[in-house]
Amino acid sequence: MQTEVSLLRSLLEDERFKVERLEEQLNDLTELHQHEMLNFKQDLTSMEEKIEYRLDERTTDLSDLVDNASTRISRLEQQQQQQQILSMEMVENATFRTIISKLINVVLAILAVMSDILYCYE
Repeated sequence: MQTEVSLLRSLLEDERFKVERLEEQLNDLTELHQHEMLNFKQDLTSMEEKIEYRLDERTTDLSDLVDNASTRISRLEQQQQQQQILSMEMVENATFRTIISKLINVVLAILAVMSDILYCYE
């Protein structure tokens, strides 16, 4: 019986030692896990900051491109309006020239008729 008790004590000591080792391993693994989680969170925060920075840069670039395109469109619209005004002025000038040339032709025709009439009476 004494030997059985000794044997059981020895087994109990061995098991206690194994449990202590397992507890140490568990504590080490828990600590390692906590450190890895902390590192992961730091890496995640760093990535988030980088992505935000890149997003801000791209947003600024796109905003600049939109502003440039808007400026170009405004310039083209102004040029088109100026060309339309010039075209209208040219049409008005052409119409005025046509009217003047027809008026001159009428005056010349009247003068020719009057000249013929005067020539006939002489």
